[in-house]
Amino acid sequence: MDQSLPKNSRHVYAIIAMLLFTCLLFSSTTFIGVKGKNVYAASNENSVDANAYLKFVPADGNGYGVIYFCNNDEEPVGGVNTEGLFANITRCPRKQIKPNSEKETLWGNLLENILESCADVDDVIALADKYNLYDLHEAQIMVGDKSGAAAILEGEDIVHRKENYLLMTNFYHTNPDLEDLPLERYKIAEKMLENNKIDIDNFRRILAATKRELTSPTIFSYILDLRKSQVYLYNFHGFENEMVLNVDDALSKGLRKVNIDELFELNTPTKSEYIVFNRKRGIDNDLRSFRGVLAAEKIWEWFQEDSDFNIYREGELNMQGYTYMNAQAFQSAVAIFELNTRMFPNSGNVWDSLGEGYMNSGETELAIINYEKSLEIDPGNTNAVTMLKRLREEPNND
Repeated sequence: MDQSLPKNSRHVYAIIAMLLFTCLLFSSTTFIGVKGKNVYAASNENSVDANAYLKFVPADGNGYGVIYFCNNDEEPVGGVNTEGLFANITRCPRKQIKPNSEKETLWGNLLENILESCADVDDVIALADKYNLYDLHEAQIMVGDKSGAAAILEGEDIVHRKENYLLMTNFYHTNPDLEDLPLERYKIAEKMLENNKIDIDNFRRILAATKRELTSPTIFSYILDLRKSQVYLYNFHGFENEMVLNVDDALSKGLRKVNIDELFELNTPTKSEYIVFNRKRGIDNDLRSFRGVLAAEKIWEWFQEDSDFNIYREGELNMQGYTYMNAQAFQSAVAIFELNTRMFPNSGNVWDSLGEGYMNSGETELAIINYEKSLEIDPGNTNAVTMLKRLREEPNND
Protein backbone atom coordinates (compact mmCIF):
# COMPACT_ATOMS: atom_id res chain seq x y z
CA MET A 1 0.00 0.00 0.00
CA ASP A 2 1.25 3.46 -0.91
CA GLN A 3 0.38 5.41 2.23
CA SER A 4 1.34 8.85 0.95
CA LEU A 5 -1.31 9.27 -1.77
CA PRO A 6 -4.78 7.97 -2.60
CA LYS A 7 -4.91 4.96 -4.90
CA ASN A 8 -6.13 6.95 -7.89
CA SER A 9 -3.17 9.34 -7.55
CA ARG A 10 -0.41 6.74 -7.60
CA HIS A 11 0.31 7.14 -11.29
CA VAL A 12 1.06 10.81 -10.56
CA TYR A 13 3.31 9.73 -7.66
CA ALA A 14 5.23 7.36 -9.93
CA ILE A 15 5.76 10.03 -12.58
CA ILE A 16 7.00 12.50 -9.95
CA ALA A 17 9.34 9.86 -8.54
CA MET A 18 10.85 9.22 -11.97
CA LEU A 19 11.29 12.95 -12.62
CA LEU A 20 12.99 13.42 -9.26
CA PHE A 21 15.30 10.50 -9.91
CA THR A 22 16.31 11.99 -13.28
CA CYS A 23 17.13 15.30 -11.60
CA LEU A 24 19.21 13.58 -8.95
CA LEU A 25 21.42 11.86 -11.52
CA PHE A 26 23.36 15.13 -11.91
CA SER A 27 22.50 17.02 -8.77
CA SER A 28 24.39 19.33 -6.49
CA THR A 29 24.10 21.57 -3.46
CA THR A 30 25.87 24.80 -4.37
CA PHE A 31 26.18 28.02 -2.38
CA ILE A 32 28.18 31.21 -2.03
CA GLY A 33 28.63 33.35 1.07
CA VAL A 34 30.02 36.82 1.72
CA LYS A 35 31.24 38.32 5.00
CA GLY A 36 33.42 41.40 5.04
CA LYS A 37 36.20 40.87 2.54
CA ASN A 38 35.78 37.09 2.52
CA VAL A 39 33.97 35.41 -0.37
CA TYR A 40 33.58 31.62 -0.41
CA ALA A 41 31.72 29.30 -2.76
CA ALA A 42 31.13 25.58 -2.31
CA SER A 43 29.41 22.60 -3.87
CA ASN A 44 28.65 18.91 -3.36
CA GLU A 45 28.67 17.12 -6.71
CA ASN A 46 26.37 14.09 -6.82
CA SER A 47 26.31 11.51 -9.59
CA VAL A 48 25.70 7.87 -10.45
CA ASP A 49 29.15 7.91 -12.11
CA ALA A 50 32.04 7.33 -9.67
CA ASN A 51 34.61 8.87 -12.03
CA ALA A 52 35.52 12.48 -11.27
CA TYR A 53 38.23 14.68 -12.75
CA LEU A 54 39.89 18.05 -12.55
CA LYS A 55 40.61 19.57 -15.94
CA PHE A 56 43.25 22.32 -16.02
CA VAL A 57 42.95 24.70 -18.99
CA PRO A 58 45.54 27.52 -18.91
CA ALA A 59 44.82 30.89 -20.54
CA ASP A 60 45.67 30.81 -24.25
CA GLY A 61 45.37 34.46 -25.21
CA ASN A 62 41.72 34.06 -26.22
CA GLY A 63 40.28 33.37 -22.80
CA TYR A 64 40.92 33.07 -19.08
CA GLY A 65 42.55 30.06 -17.45
CA VAL A 66 40.10 27.68 -15.77
CA ILE A 67 40.10 24.71 -13.40
CA TYR A 68 37.07 22.61 -14.32
CA PHE A 69 35.33 20.12 -12.02
CA CYS A 70 34.02 17.13 -13.98
CA ASN A 71 31.94 14.24 -12.62
CA ASN A 72 32.61 12.14 -15.70
CA ASP A 73 35.02 12.03 -18.61
CA GLU A 74 33.21 14.64 -20.66
CA GLU A 75 31.51 17.93 -19.87
CA PRO A 76 32.33 19.88 -16.66
CA VAL A 77 29.78 20.60 -13.93
CA GLY A 78 31.63 23.54 -12.41
CA GLY A 79 34.82 25.55 -12.39
CA VAL A 80 36.75 28.63 -11.32
CA ASN A 81 38.85 30.93 -13.49
CA THR A 82 41.90 33.09 -12.95
CA GLU A 83 39.74 36.22 -12.48
CA GLY A 84 38.01 34.83 -9.41
CA LEU A 85 34.75 33.89 -11.16
CA PHE A 86 33.16 30.53 -10.40
CA ALA A 87 30.22 28.75 -12.02
CA ASN A 88 28.38 25.52 -11.24
CA ILE A 89 25.56 23.81 -13.13
CA THR A 90 22.89 21.48 -11.78
CA ARG A 91 20.00 19.58 -13.33
CA CYS A 92 16.39 20.72 -12.89
CA PRO A 93 13.02 19.70 -14.29
CA ARG A 94 12.55 20.62 -17.94
CA LYS A 95 11.73 24.26 -18.56
CA GLN A 96 10.72 25.78 -21.88
CA ILE A 97 13.02 28.52 -23.12
CA LYS A 98 11.32 30.67 -25.72
CA PRO A 99 13.63 31.81 -28.53
CA ASN A 100 14.22 35.55 -28.57
CA SER A 101 14.72 36.76 -32.13
CA GLU A 102 16.69 39.75 -30.83
CA LYS A 103 19.27 37.47 -29.23
CA GLU A 104 22.04 35.45 -30.89
CA THR A 105 22.69 31.74 -30.60
CA LEU A 106 25.56 30.82 -28.28
CA TRP A 107 27.58 27.94 -29.69
CA GLY A 108 29.48 25.48 -27.53
CA ASN A 109 29.22 24.56 -23.86
CA LEU A 110 27.61 27.34 -21.81
CA LEU A 111 29.68 26.72 -18.67
CA GLU A 112 32.91 26.85 -20.69
CA ASN A 113 31.79 30.00 -22.48
CA ILE A 114 31.12 31.69 -19.14
CA LEU A 115 34.36 30.74 -17.43
CA GLU A 116 36.67 31.31 -20.38
CA SER A 117 35.18 34.63 -21.52
CA CYS A 118 33.74 36.32 -18.40
CA ALA A 119 35.69 38.04 -15.61
CA ASP A 120 32.80 38.68 -13.23
CA VAL A 121 29.06 38.31 -12.72
CA ASP A 122 28.33 41.49 -14.68
CA ASP A 123 30.01 39.89 -17.71
CA VAL A 124 27.85 36.77 -17.26
CA ILE A 125 24.67 38.86 -17.10
CA ALA A 126 25.75 40.68 -20.27
CA LEU A 127 26.29 37.31 -21.96
CA ALA A 128 22.81 36.17 -20.88
CA ASP A 129 21.33 39.39 -22.28
CA LYS A 130 23.01 38.79 -25.62
CA TYR A 131 22.35 35.09 -26.20
CA ASN A 132 19.54 32.55 -26.01
CA LEU A 133 20.67 30.14 -23.31
CA TYR A 134 19.23 26.89 -24.67
CA ASP A 135 21.58 24.84 -22.45
CA LEU A 136 19.34 25.80 -19.52
CA HIS A 137 16.15 24.06 -20.71
CA GLU A 138 16.64 21.50 -17.89
CA ALA A 139 19.45 23.02 -15.84
CA GLN A 140 20.52 26.16 -14.03
CA ILE A 141 23.88 27.78 -13.34
CA MET A 142 25.08 29.64 -10.27
CA VAL A 143 27.82 32.20 -10.83
CA GLY A 144 29.77 34.26 -8.30
CA ASP A 145 32.88 36.40 -8.29
CA LYS A 146 35.50 37.64 -5.84
CA SER A 147 33.58 40.89 -5.22
CA GLY A 148 30.75 38.87 -3.68
CA ALA A 149 28.31 39.36 -6.57
CA ALA A 150 26.31 36.19 -7.25
CA ALA A 151 23.36 35.07 -9.34
CA ILE A 152 21.54 31.98 -10.59
CA LEU A 153 20.68 31.75 -14.28
CA GLU A 154 17.33 29.95 -14.58
CA GLY A 155 16.81 30.01 -18.32
CA GLU A 156 15.26 33.41 -19.04
CA ASP A 157 15.13 34.31 -15.34
CA ILE A 158 17.98 35.52 -13.13
CA VAL A 159 18.01 35.31 -9.32
CA HIS A 160 20.47 37.70 -7.64
CA ARG A 161 22.02 37.37 -4.19
CA LYS A 162 20.05 39.45 -1.66
CA GLU A 163 21.23 38.02 1.65
CA ASN A 164 24.84 37.37 2.61
CA TYR A 165 24.51 34.04 0.81
CA LEU A 166 22.89 32.46 -2.24
CA LEU A 167 21.92 28.77 -2.30
CA MET A 168 21.05 26.45 -5.19
CA THR A 169 19.85 22.84 -5.36
CA ASN A 170 17.66 21.10 -7.95
CA PHE A 171 14.65 23.40 -8.16
CA TYR A 172 13.92 26.80 -9.64
CA HIS A 173 13.62 29.72 -7.20
CA THR A 174 11.36 31.49 -9.70
CA ASN A 175 8.95 28.57 -10.17
CA PRO A 176 6.57 28.24 -7.18
CA ASP A 177 4.94 25.15 -8.75
CA LEU A 178 8.03 23.12 -7.88
CA GLU A 179 8.26 24.11 -4.22
CA ASP A 180 6.69 20.81 -3.11
CA LEU A 181 9.77 18.88 -4.15
CA PRO A 182 11.72 17.25 -1.29
CA LEU A 183 14.35 19.89 -0.58
CA GLU A 184 15.86 18.56 2.62
CA ARG A 185 19.39 19.41 1.44
CA TYR A 186 18.30 22.97 0.76
CA LYS A 187 16.64 23.38 4.15
CA ILE A 188 19.67 22.04 6.02
CA ALA A 189 22.11 24.30 4.15
CA GLU A 190 19.83 27.33 4.50
CA LYS A 191 19.59 26.91 8.26
CA MET A 192 23.37 26.58 8.59
CA LEU A 193 24.01 29.61 6.38
CA GLU A 194 21.57 31.77 8.32
CA ASN A 195 23.87 31.66 11.37
CA ASN A 196 26.10 34.16 9.52
CA LYS A 197 29.17 31.93 9.86
CA ILE A 198 30.76 32.47 6.47
CA ASP A 199 34.08 30.63 6.70
CA ILE A 200 35.85 27.51 5.47
CA ASP A 201 35.01 25.44 8.56
CA ASN A 202 31.28 26.13 8.44
CA PHE A 203 31.14 25.58 4.68
CA ARG A 204 32.85 22.22 5.21
CA ARG A 205 30.24 21.35 7.85
CA ILE A 206 27.44 22.30 5.46
CA LEU A 207 28.89 20.07 2.74
CA ALA A 208 29.14 17.17 5.19
CA ALA A 209 25.57 17.72 6.38
CA THR A 210 24.11 17.84 2.86
CA LYS A 211 26.11 15.06 1.19
CA ARG A 212 24.08 12.33 -0.49
CA GLU A 213 24.69 8.72 0.52
CA LEU A 214 22.27 6.51 -1.40
CA THR A 215 20.85 7.22 -4.84
CA SER A 216 23.24 9.47 -6.75
CA PRO A 217 25.77 9.93 -3.91
CA THR A 218 28.19 12.80 -3.47
CA ILE A 219 31.29 11.93 -5.51
CA PHE A 220 33.42 14.95 -4.64
CA SER A 221 33.07 18.37 -3.00
CA TYR A 222 34.90 21.66 -3.12
CA ILE A 223 35.16 25.02 -1.39
CA LEU A 224 36.56 28.06 -3.21
CA ASP A 225 38.20 31.07 -1.60
CA LEU A 226 37.51 33.46 -4.47
CA ARG A 227 39.61 36.28 -3.00
CA LYS A 228 42.71 34.13 -2.56
CA SER A 229 42.16 31.95 -5.67
CA GLN A 230 42.32 28.75 -3.63
CA VAL A 231 40.48 25.46 -4.08
CA TYR A 232 39.74 23.16 -1.12
CA LEU A 233 38.97 19.73 -2.57
CA TYR A 234 37.35 16.68 -0.89
CA ASN A 235 36.99 13.22 -2.37
CA PHE A 236 33.80 11.21 -1.87
CA HIS A 237 32.73 11.78 1.79
CA GLY A 238 36.24 12.34 3.16
CA PHE A 239 35.87 15.86 4.57
CA GLU A 240 38.64 15.16 7.06
CA ASN A 241 41.07 14.73 4.15
CA GLU A 242 41.51 18.10 2.45
CA MET A 243 43.62 19.07 -0.56
CA VAL A 244 44.35 22.76 -1.21
CA LEU A 245 45.23 24.05 -4.67
CA ASN A 246 46.17 27.53 -5.78
CA VAL A 247 44.46 28.29 -9.09
CA ASP A 248 47.41 30.06 -10.73
CA ASP A 249 49.98 27.51 -9.53
CA ALA A 250 47.87 24.57 -10.68
CA LEU A 251 47.31 26.09 -14.13
CA SER A 252 51.01 26.88 -14.54
CA LYS A 253 51.65 23.14 -14.98
CA GLY A 254 49.86 23.18 -18.33
CA LEU A 255 46.83 21.59 -19.96
CA ARG A 256 45.95 18.31 -18.25
CA LYS A 257 43.20 16.20 -16.77
CA VAL A 258 43.61 14.43 -13.44
CA ASN A 259 41.40 11.78 -11.83
CA ILE A 260 40.43 13.07 -8.38
CA ASP A 261 41.00 9.60 -6.86
CA GLU A 262 44.64 9.83 -7.90
CA LEU A 263 45.09 13.07 -5.96
CA PHE A 264 44.10 11.39 -2.70
CA GLU A 265 45.39 8.42 -0.75
CA LEU A 266 42.14 6.67 0.08
CA ASN A 267 42.02 5.36 3.62
CA THR A 268 40.43 1.99 4.35
CA PRO A 269 36.95 3.25 5.39
CA THR A 270 36.68 5.37 2.24
CA LYS A 271 37.73 2.45 0.05
CA SER A 272 35.11 0.35 1.78
CA GLU A 273 32.51 3.01 1.06
CA TYR A 274 33.56 3.02 -2.57
CA ILE A 275 33.06 -0.75 -2.77
CA VAL A 276 29.55 -0.31 -1.38
CA PHE A 277 28.88 2.58 -3.76
CA ASN A 278 30.03 0.69 -6.84
CA ARG A 279 27.94 -2.36 -5.91
CA LYS A 280 24.90 -0.16 -5.38
CA ARG A 281 25.53 1.67 -8.64
CA GLY A 282 25.17 -1.61 -10.54
CA ILE A 283 21.89 -2.42 -8.80
CA ASP A 284 20.59 1.11 -9.38
CA ASN A 285 21.30 0.68 -13.09
CA ASP A 286 19.18 -2.49 -13.05
CA LEU A 287 16.37 -0.68 -11.23
CA ARG A 288 16.37 2.23 -13.70
CA SER A 289 16.44 -0.16 -16.65
CA PHE A 290 13.31 -1.99 -15.43
CA ARG A 291 15.30 -5.11 -14.58
CA GLY A 292 13.47 -5.38 -11.27
CA VAL A 293 13.69 -9.17 -10.96
CA LEU A 294 17.49 -9.13 -11.32
CA ALA A 295 17.82 -6.15 -8.98
CA ALA A 296 15.71 -7.89 -6.34
CA GLU A 297 17.93 -10.97 -6.50
CA LYS A 298 21.08 -8.85 -6.05
CA ILE A 299 19.64 -6.87 -3.16
CA TRP A 300 18.50 -10.03 -1.37
CA GLU A 301 21.95 -11.59 -1.79
CA TRP A 302 23.53 -8.46 -0.32
CA PHE A 303 20.98 -8.35 2.52
CA GLN A 304 21.85 -11.93 3.50
CA GLU A 305 25.58 -11.12 3.57
CA ASP A 306 25.23 -8.12 5.89
CA SER A 307 23.20 -8.26 9.11
CA ASP A 308 23.37 -4.44 9.36
CA PHE A 309 22.25 -3.88 5.76
CA ASN A 310 20.56 -0.48 5.35
CA ILE A 311 21.39 0.48 1.77
CA TYR A 312 17.82 0.09 0.49
CA ARG A 313 14.99 1.01 2.82
CA GLU A 314 11.38 -0.13 2.87
CA GLY A 315 9.90 3.12 1.57
CA GLU A 316 12.46 3.47 -1.21
CA LEU A 317 11.80 -0.05 -2.49
CA ASN A 318 8.04 0.39 -2.21
CA MET A 319 8.21 3.55 -4.31
CA GLN A 320 10.24 1.68 -6.93
CA GLY A 321 7.66 -1.11 -6.99
CA TYR A 322 4.85 1.37 -7.64
CA THR A 323 6.90 3.00 -10.37
CA TYR A 324 7.06 -0.38 -12.10
CA MET A 325 3.40 -1.13 -11.49
CA ASN A 326 2.22 2.17 -12.94
CA ALA A 327 4.33 1.39 -16.01
CA GLN A 328 2.57 -2.05 -16.13
CA ALA A 329 5.90 -3.81 -15.51
CA PHE A 330 4.09 -6.20 -13.17
CA GLN A 331 6.79 -8.88 -12.98
CA SER A 332 9.37 -6.34 -11.79
CA ALA A 333 6.84 -4.75 -9.42
CA VAL A 334 5.98 -8.08 -7.78
CA ALA A 335 9.67 -8.97 -7.49
CA ILE A 336 10.42 -5.72 -5.62
CA PHE A 337 7.33 -5.98 -3.40
CA GLU A 338 8.16 -9.61 -2.59
CA LEU A 339 11.73 -8.58 -1.74
CA ASN A 340 10.33 -6.00 0.66
CA THR A 341 8.30 -8.67 2.48
CA ARG A 342 11.45 -10.73 3.00
CA MET A 343 13.49 -7.77 4.21
CA PHE A 344 10.72 -6.20 6.32
CA PRO A 345 8.38 -9.08 7.21
CA ASN A 346 6.83 -7.26 10.18
CA SER A 347 5.52 -4.38 8.08
CA GLY A 348 1.87 -4.71 7.15
CA ASN A 349 2.33 -2.14 4.41
CA VAL A 350 4.77 -4.25 2.36
CA TRP A 351 2.39 -7.25 2.37
CA ASP A 352 -0.42 -4.92 1.31
CA SER A 353 1.71 -3.66 -1.61
CA LEU A 354 2.54 -7.23 -2.66
CA GLY A 355 -1.17 -8.06 -2.55
CA GLU A 356 -1.83 -5.10 -4.84
CA GLY A 357 0.95 -6.21 -7.17
CA TYR A 358 -0.58 -9.67 -7.50
CA MET A 359 -4.07 -8.20 -7.89
CA ASN A 360 -2.94 -6.03 -10.81
CA SER A 361 -1.14 -9.04 -12.29
CA GLY A 362 -4.39 -11.03 -12.27
CA GLU A 363 -3.21 -13.40 -9.51
CA THR A 364 -6.31 -13.18 -7.33
CA GLU A 365 -5.53 -16.04 -4.96
CA LEU A 366 -2.03 -14.75 -4.22
CA ALA A 367 -3.44 -11.24 -3.80
CA ILE A 368 -5.89 -12.53 -1.16
CA ILE A 369 -3.15 -14.41 0.70
CA ASN A 370 -0.96 -11.31 0.94
CA TYR A 371 -3.79 -8.94 1.88
CA GLU A 372 -4.72 -11.39 4.64
CA LYS A 373 -1.12 -11.39 5.83
CA SER A 374 -1.12 -7.58 5.88
CA LEU A 375 -4.33 -7.54 7.90
CA GLU A 376 -2.90 -10.11 10.33
CA ILE A 377 0.07 -7.81 11.04
CA ASP A 378 -1.94 -4.60 10.96
CA PRO A 379 -5.60 -5.18 11.91
CA GLY A 380 -6.28 -1.49 11.34
CA ASN A 381 -5.43 -1.68 7.62
CA THR A 382 -8.76 -0.61 6.11
CA ASN A 383 -7.33 -0.79 2.59
CA ALA A 384 -6.69 -4.52 3.01
CA VAL A 385 -10.26 -5.03 4.28
CA THR A 386 -11.66 -3.20 1.24
CA MET A 387 -9.47 -5.09 -1.23
CA LEU A 388 -10.27 -8.49 0.31
CA LYS A 389 -13.99 -7.79 0.09
CA ARG A 390 -13.65 -6.77 -3.55
CA LEU A 391 -11.50 -9.78 -4.48
CA ARG A 392 -13.77 -12.26 -2.73
CA GLU A 393 -16.80 -10.85 -4.50
CA GLU A 394 -15.27 -11.31 -7.94
CA PRO A 395 -17.30 -13.75 -10.06
CA ASN A 396 -14.39 -16.09 -10.76
CA ASN A 397 -13.38 -16.35 -7.12
CA ASP A 398 -15.10 -19.11 -5.16
